[in-house]
Amino acid sequence: MGFVMGAGAWLLFAAIVGLAAGRRDRSTATYFMLALLLTPVVAGIWLWAAGRGGSVCPRCRGHVEPGAIACRFCGSAFATSSADLGPSAPLLIGIVFATVALTILHATAFDMNVRFLVPLMVVALAIGAGVRLTPSLKLKSSRELVAWIRQRPMIWKAGIGVVALCEFLTVGDATLRYVHHRRVTAALGSSNDCDCTSAWGALSPEDRATASAEELTTIGRREAGCAERKRQETADRYVQQCGAVAKHLLAGELSAADRVVLAQPPPVSGEYLSDPTAALANRIATRTLVPTDLALGWLPCGPVTRPAYLTAVASSSVTLWSIIGDATVVPEDVLREIGAAPVDKGVAGTPPTAPLTEQSKAALHAHAEDAASKISSPTTSVQCASALGLCRLDERFGNATGLACANLAKQALSFRKTEDAKARAEAIRAKAKADAEEARAKAKAARCDAQTGVWQACNRNCDNLMLNGGDNDAVFRCEGRCDSAHGRGECE
Repeated sequence: MGFVMGAGAWLLFAAIVGLAAGRRDRSTATYFMLALLLTPVVAGIWLWAAGRGGSVCPRCRGHVEPGAIACRFCGSAFATSSADLGPSAPLLIGIVFATVALTILHATAFDMNVRFLVPLMVVALAIGAGVRLTPSLKLKSSRELVAWIRQRPMIWKAGIGVVALCEFLTVGDATLRYVHHRRVTAALGSSNDCDCTSAWGALSPEDRATASAEELTTIGRREAGCAERKRQETADRYVQQCGAVAKHLLAGELSAADRVVLAQPPPVSGEYLSDPTAALANRIATRTLVPTDLALGWLPCGPVTRPAYLTAVASSSVTLWSIIGDATVVPEDVLREIGAAPVDKGVAGTPPTAPLTEQSKAALHAHAEDAASKISSPTTSVQCASALGLCRLDERFGNATGLACANLAKQALSFRKTEDAKARAEAIRAKAKADAEEARAKAKAARCDAQTGVWQACNRNCDNLMLNGGDNDAVFRCEGRCDSAHGRGECE
């Protein structure tokens, strides 16, 4: 809308300049076109500088209409038509000053690209150099030089043509920049960050070149907002897909689409992890977990698949509970959620999430009895620990204690009593030895304290000998007797 209003105003003022030129005996069409090409302001300045059309009679200085062959005031005839004199001197001077003014105006007020105005400066320099290098022109005054240019249409028409062309290109470039920047403004006007980012991506390099630093900052901020929104949408979609995978695993199914979801890197930070080969997910779906699956610390698709995992733990009778080698590999929280009784007496158990199936209980009981029966002639309780752990785990699930487990428990209890007695005896011996060492250390400290006191008293007597006028040799002999008679020995 603003562009249409600006163009209409431009045409209106160009028409006003053209009409004013006609009233001043100038070409209406010429000044209308000049106003369109060079802006109405510049064309108006040139019209004002040019004055009325025609020329001045050289005899009476009266105004001569364009095309007149004789002066209407004094009747003097003209050798040539007044139209052959070309533009007036003020118009030529106005062209020079207008060009400079336009250059400054475009560079500051309108922020236009002024590269098209460079040829004007080149032409001006060329004309100046030509004048300086031509002897016949070098000696002319400024007034004579202007008159000489006016009588040569090729020169002043070429100058006006260059100015018009450069102004046309400059204004056209500014118009293109305006159109390009309107596209940038439209892209930034999108309320949705992703729509704004898409619109910005569809712009041409010429459109983007017109964006200001502030607009580029806004684009960067909105691109970051769109990226965050897409990341959140991807994360929400992944969580929903994992929910579908969890339902399928709980029902004992694993589709090709589920495998694709499990293979992709999770966009959600935290406990959501991928299962590229879907091996663990397949064992969960088929209820064929192995003992190493109990201590992984992670689940495919994260905690949302835990109910399916617990169901698989409770149902893997053949691949898990009939071959498990050590009861300690089963985390305590997993045991509670599949129905194991608490280890601490008097602590109430919580309702299990997925109770251990009867087939799994039977497999665990048979495996514990088999492991206990294979421990033949144990000599220490350590040898019984692994099988005895399976027996205790079997009891925590409510199974009756088997004969092999009962016998192994008795042997382990006997071993522990013997080992405890040995440990107590060893502790008593160690304490007695430590007490004896401590007593010897105290006795030695007492002897050393007494011996040090005697030695110090002897040396004080030697010091008194010096104070009573004894010579140094006598003092040295005294100290030597102290060291010999009361040497510190082991107390050194």
